[in-house]
Amino acid sequence: NQKNIKNIICYSNEGDKWKKSDIKFTNNTLMIKFRDAFLPRRGRVNCSLNDGGKWRWFGTQFIVSKKLN
Repeated sequence: NQKNIKNIICYSNEGDKWKKSDIKFTNNTLMIKFRDAFLPRRGRVNCSLNDGGKWRWFGTQFIVSKKLN
């Protein structure tokens, strides 16, 4: 029901560099295209939206394991 959801901005730290994410909406689903692989230890995605002067924020952190040979 968020009227201005397409104004959302997301940032992620893949490749150990914080940059604005390439996002796309399809059938009311937000998709993030990552630029590079996340480095081992942890990855993070932060999204924010200015909703009429009030900020809405979502962030998630996840564990990135070292690739096993």
